[in-house]
Amino acid sequence: MKLRKILFEAGQRIATALDQEQVAQIVLETVLKLISSVEVVVFYYQLDIGERLQATAITGAGDAINAAGLLDETLVAEALQYKQTIYLPNWSKNSDQPRKSLIIEPLVLVDISLGALGVISFQPAAFDDDHRQALTMLVNQASIALQNARLYAEARRIDELKALYETGKAINQSLDLQETLTTTMTISRSLTGASVSNIYLYVPDNGGYRIDSVVTLSGTSPLADIDRHRSSDIAWEVVKNNHPILTHESEIDGASQASAQTIQTWLAVPITTGDTPMAVLTLGSESANTFIADDLRLMQIIASQAAAAIDNARLHEEVQQRLQQTEALSAISQSISTTLDLRRVLELVVQSAVKTIQVASHSLLYLLDQSTKQPRLEAKASLQEWSLPSNLEAVREKTIQQVIQQQATIRVLWQSEEQTAWSLLIAPLKTNEAIIGAISVESPHQNAFSFSDETLLNTFASHASIAIQNANMFRELSAAYLDLSRKQEEILHSHRTLQALFDSITDGLYMVDRDLKIIAINQAEAMRLGTTPDALVGHACDDSLWEEAAEDLIKIVQNTIESGEEKNWGSQTDTGNRGHFTDYDVRTYPIFETPANVSQVIILAQDVSEKRRLQASLFRSANMAAVGQLASSIAHQINNPLTIIIANAQIMEMETLTDSPDYPIIAHIVEAGTQIRQIVQNLLDFSTQDSYAWFETDIQETIEDALSLVAHSLRKSNIEVIKQIENLPTVVSSASHLKLLWMNLLLNARDAIFERVSAISPKQKEEPGIIKICVSKINEEYVQIQIVDNGVGIPHQYRDHLFHPFFTTKTINKNLGLGLYTCRAIVEAHQGQIEIDNPETNSGTTVTVTLPIQILV
Repeated sequence: MKLRKILFEAGQRIATALDQEQVAQIVLETVLKLISSVEVVVFYYQLDIGERLQATAITGAGDAINAAGLLDETLVAEALQYKQTIYLPNWSKNSDQPRKSLIIEPLVLVDISLGALGVISFQPAAFDDDHRQALTMLVNQASIALQNARLYAEARRIDELKALYETGKAINQSLDLQETLTTTMTISRSLTGASVSNIYLYVPDNGGYRIDSVVTLSGTSPLADIDRHRSSDIAWEVVKNNHPILTHESEIDGASQASAQTIQTWLAVPITTGDTPMAVLTLGSESANTFIADDLRLMQIIASQAAAAIDNARLHEEVQQRLQQTEALSAISQSISTTLDLRRVLELVVQSAVKTIQVASHSLLYLLDQSTKQPRLEAKASLQEWSLPSNLEAVREKTIQQVIQQQATIRVLWQSEEQTAWSLLIAPLKTNEAIIGAISVESPHQNAFSFSDETLLNTFASHASIAIQNANMFRELSAAYLDLSRKQEEILHSHRTLQALFDSITDGLYMVDRDLKIIAINQAEAMRLGTTPDALVGHACDDSLWEEAAEDLIKIVQNTIESGEEKNWGSQTDTGNRGHFTDYDVRTYPIFETPANVSQVIILAQDVSEKRRLQASLFRSANMAAVGQLASSIAHQINNPLTIIIANAQIMEMETLTDSPDYPIIAHIVEAGTQIRQIVQNLLDFSTQDSYAWFETDIQETIEDALSLVAHSLRKSNIEVIKQIENLPTVVSSASHLKLLWMNLLLNARDAIFERVSAISPKQKEEPGIIKICVSKINEEYVQIQIVDNGVGIPHQYRDHLFHPFFTTKTINKNLGLGLYTCRAIVEAHQGQIEIDNPETNSGTTVTVTLPIQILV
């Protein structure tokens, strides 16, 4: 019963342990309770998954570390390998040592070896069946607890990394100091389970520090006074020592005080810039032992992130305050320079003072009455939530008299009857060294105003004084106003010049916003659309404006907005009516509001009808050039005898018996004549290339037709054609144009091979000419055609000019320089790509054509 009780109590403790060291310690303590004759207990386990086993926890009598060395690691390894208990009742590592009892229990969970428990007794045969059974039950419980501890530790590490990432992102998202502090406290409470969180902000004061402000974030119940004072004391200790604190209230002397407190555990870390503390983060928990060392480490990391964020927020707050002060001073200056209403200027001064001097709740401005020489209230401003004590007026008036007499700014700290401290800051108003009044700011806080507040108030006083000066200022302001008017006129003139330039562009020019509404449009485009620019500004770019082209144009504009890239859209004349944009190419250009945000898009619509007429003419010229090159090979095949040969051969075929020796010869004659007729027909097909006829086309068939046209020329040049053509799906294309494309590329390859062969001396071994045609499907959307030759190659200096019209490396009389230009035009019409490449040795050329399987016609 005693063993069971010990095991039951140990099981309860192990089940709640989420730390491997804690599990190990419980196991060691339990073994010592179970077996009184134990000399040494060694607990092996992995500190991290994947590491080798270490004797991590040891207990027992004598020199425990040396005793642990008694265990042979091979025995531990054997127990883990076979996952079985090793019991040696008469064990000794060396023959000269006394006999002892050794038992090694493996810690295994679902075939996973987690560690081992080694127990050594003074006595031989010390472990009976009950002991061994108890040890087995204990290691089973420990195995589960170790695995849980590992999983918990891993999850905690992942949670910590994620939390730190999210914390850094959340803390640095805002430049508002209050929001940054609140975010830091919220995250700290969430990560540690704290009941309350405080941040104490400190500022240097006479070689030490004083609290500037305190921000508290607690649960549903407010923090008790004793806990609030305790938190403040702990924060002060952290500031003095610049060192974190983790304390439990049970450690505090005085049981009555500890029992009166709600918070049982405190954790506090300094928030520093460099070595200087700027704040302290304190966390309190109503439960004992809530915080652990990991929490302290985690809060120190968060404190370092918060320090940078607080620094940035303070800097931002200072910049904003300076900006606010600058705006206020600018507003006062502008009011002084644009109005002669003195009362309005003075009201603006006090409003700006109470707004920009953040601790101020009231501002009042007095002017000396010229007859009585007594100060008279002229303007005042206040925050609605604060009212002035009745007795404060007398204090203020007395201080104003002192300011006028001393001609200097004075600070006053006044204690009201309600024991409320009020701070007053009063500055004189001067013109030409004469005192004309005073301005005051007041705050319901003790020692509220700083030196910078005094400087700012003196500035406001100076502005108010300027507003009271004589009319000489008016003339200077009038001159400034005239100068401003002149600059405005220059801006308007520049605007009109830009508008004239905008309207002088003959191509269509738009500027649209993200909602596709027209911001500006030039005169030429508005006239083409049959209206005026003023009528179109604000109009949405939709079907009513762009008609049949609206869908395509809206897509490229939206694509430009989303991608931030220039886009191009070409309207083909043979794809149907595109309304106002028939025979127009459209380009879009993004205008960025920020590097990642497109706010507007410029649309340029260019009339390309003349360009397309020129392209058609160039295609016809290219066709004629190709026909000229083929004339020599076709002339011998299209003479008048063709018809007679085919007719007579067919008559002879009908009259000759199929088993006659002459029948195959006659059949070949008929077949050859038919082939010649097909070649002539293909030539006729190429004579009309002006328009594209889009149909599903067999790529292999167009290649074969093109080869049939140039076959004779290739054979004459002793060129071998190697075809590697995969089975491909049909492609939407213009078959006649593809034939022209392949024919031009094959003839170029022939010429390159011929040029290489011609340059070979009779003594050199001639390499046979080879043209390889490879056709494959590269993915579900595109097919690729490669034409590779072993010709002379393309010189490096010519590669940038290959697709220019009328550029050729051959003699002018031989070629027009339109072949590759025509090829590129055909490929682009098919929404594909053409690339030409050859090695640096200029040996051979590879032309790669990539075509889409489906195109938007």
